[in-house]
Amino acid sequence: MASVRPELHRLLLFVVGCVKRDIIMDWRGELLLLHWNEAGREVTFSVRKYSRDLFVFADFFLERDYDKFCVLLENRVGNMRFIVDAGANIGCSAIFYKCRFPDAKIVCIEPESSNFDLLNHNIQVNQMQDQIVSLKKALWTEKTSLDLMQRDWSHDGFLVMTGEREDEVIDQVETVTLAEIQEIFESGHIDLLRKILKVRKRNFSLKRSILHHSAITPTPFLWKCILSLFRNLRLCDPFPSCNSAANQSI
Repeated sequence: MASVRPELHRLLLFVVGCVKRDIIMDWRGELLLLHWNEAGREVTFSVRKYSRDLFVFADFFLERDYDKFCVLLENRVGNMRFIVDAGANIGCSAIFYKCRFPDAKIVCIEPESSNFDLLNHNIQVNQMQDQIVSLKKALWTEKTSLDLMQRDWSHDGFLVMTGEREDEVIDQVETVTLAEIQEIFESGHIDLLRKILKVRKRNFSLKRSILHHSAITPTPFLWKCILSLFRNLRLCDPFPSCNSAANQSI
């Protein structure tokens, strides 16, 4: 018996998951239009059928991996006002957080063009452009221009970095710092920073310095919020000096 292509198998499992969650699907060429409705909260989402968009949407709206995290935020922080979503992809996380925290202002940072276009589409379809702002940039420690690279093992995996180049460079992207974001949006503090790391192990210390170069004074709870979103990272502890203090504060 012929084997099923991996991308078709992935799509089949995704469709089954949507059916179980009563998510209405509409096929639109290479896109899959999804209608999610729960507890009076309703969103419409376009995802690319044969990409990792399916994994990202599933994390937030099917498997509900972030629900407990949001409950923790609600109990500890209360009313979320300002969220930075770095590596926003097509907007699944930003729109999910907007549904959970309707009063929050959300800044999405996404460097890759196709992701950025679909991110803006999903924001506009849900009429959230006044609450969710998108920046086609990469979060970094300083204002500069970086190589955007495509991972050699994935047709839709991207990262930015300096120095040694092991993957195909597909674009140049301008950077933005957290301090700059706070200044632009006149925010005295950031309630939640969501950062998906797509860097190699040797660059983990750079991500810690992103906060150190910003105007943020990271509280132990903010560190815990950040650390809890590194659930897919298995190489090492990205913030070893802060982890113990953060864990003790929870």
